[in-house]
Amino acid sequence: MKENIKINLVKMMSIFYAIISVISLQPYFVWNNKYAVYAISFLCMVFFFVLIKMSETKVDVKDLLIIIIYVVLIYFNASIDNLKVLFGLLFLQIPIIVYLLGNDELKTNTYKYFVILFAISLIPGMIIFVFNLFGIDFPYTLIKPLNELKGGYYKCYYVAVVYAANVTKYGSILFTRMCGIYDEPGVAGTICGLILIIEKLDIKKSFANKVLLIAGLLSFSMAFYILLLFNILINKKFKLLAFIVVVLTILNFSPFNKQYGLFDKILFDRVKITNFKLSGDNRSSAQLDYAYNRFLKGDMITILTGKGQGYVKDHVDGGGSSSYKILILERGMIFFLLYLFLIALLYYKNTNNLKNYYIYLAILLSIYQRPDVFILAYIVLIVGGTRSNSESDTKTIEGVEKKDNKNILVKQESKLKLTPN
Repeated sequence: MKENIKINLVKMMSIFYAIISVISLQPYFVWNNKYAVYAISFLCMVFFFVLIKMSETKVDVKDLLIIIIYVVLIYFNASIDNLKVLFGLLFLQIPIIVYLLGNDELKTNTYKYFVILFAISLIPGMIIFVFNLFGIDFPYTLIKPLNELKGGYYKCYYVAVVYAANVTKYGSILFTRMCGIYDEPGVAGTICGLILIIEKLDIKKSFANKVLLIAGLLSFSMAFYILLLFNILINKKFKLLAFIVVVLTILNFSPFNKQYGLFDKILFDRVKITNFKLSGDNRSSAQLDYAYNRFLKGDMITILTGKGQGYVKDHVDGGGSSSYKILILERGMIFFLLYLFLIALLYYKNTNNLKNYYIYLAILLSIYQRPDVFILAYIVLIVGGTRSNSESDTKTIEGVEKKDNKNILVKQESKLKLTPN
C-alpha cells in the first residue's frame, strides 16, 4: 500500500514538474501573470513535504552541497545585501531546489514527461506554419511582447504565437520562423537541440523526437542548427546529415530564395564567417563587446566581482544582448567560475558514464548565447536528461551482455550435443 502511494506520488509530482518546466520557458500565457510563479513555488513546497512524509524519501548529502552552492550563486547573481529580498528570491527558486532534493525517479521521470509536453506544445505552431505557407491564416489577437525592448506585437492564435514583425508575405504566402507558444524561435530551437543531444538523435525512438527535429528545423534557429551538427558528428548520423544537406540545397535554389532571398536572410547569410566571426551571431552588440574588452583590462577586484546586476542594461546597450559576457561583466569571474562548476557538478553527479560528456559540452554551447540556466527547464535537462541518457546506456550494455551470455550458453550446449558419449 505504502509502495503504491509512493509510486503514485512520484508520478504525479513528475507530471506536475514537467508542466512547470514548460512554464519556466515563459510561454505567452504567463507573460503578464507574475503571481503564477509564487503559486507554483508554494505548490512545489507542499508537494515535496507530502512526498517526504508519505514515502520516506531521503535527501542525499551531495544534493545538499549542490543546493548550498546554488544559494551562494543566487546571492552573487542578485548582488544584494537585503535579507528580505534574498529570502524572496529563494522562495521563487523553490521549484529548482525541491527538484534537486528529489529522488532519482522524480528527476528522470520529470525529464521524460517534459520531453513529451514540450513536443506537444510545438505541434500547433508547426501546423500554423504549414497552413501559412499555403496562404491560409487563422483568427488571432494581438498581444504585447514579453521583452519591452522588442517592440511591436505578437499574433496570438491561443495555441501558438508569431512575432508580427517576423512575418514576411509573398503573394498569398505567409512565412515566419516557428516559435510555438514561446517568445522566440531560438527558445524552441535551443531546447529542441539539447533534448535531441540527450536522446542521441534517435529519431526512431519516439514520436516526440520526430516532432522536435522538425520543429527545430522550422524554427530556423542558429542555435538548433549548430547543436544539430554537433549531434550528428557525435553520433555519426551521416545519413541524416546527407538528407539535411539535400533539403538545404533545395531551399537555397528554390524560387523563394532566388527571387526574394528568403532563406539567405534567415539562414544562409547567418552562417557566413566575416572577420573571424559568425555573421548570425547576434547575441552580443558592438557596445557590449567594447565594454567587455575594457572590463577585462580593468582592476582585478572589479574583474573578480563584476559591475553589478543591471549594469549592461543601464550603461551599455539597454539590455539588447544575450551573451555569457553579461554574466562575467555584471557578476564577475568568481560567479562565472562557480556557475560553470555547478553545471559540471550537476552533470557529474547524474552520469554513470563520462562517455556522454557531450551533454555537458552542449549545455556550455547553449550558455554562449542563452547564459541564464537558472530556470527549471534547463536544470531538468542537465539533471534528469543526463540520468535518462546514462540509464539508456546501462540498459544497452546489459542487453548486449545478456545476448553475449545467451550466445555462449548456446555454443556450449551445441558442443555438448556434438561430443560423443
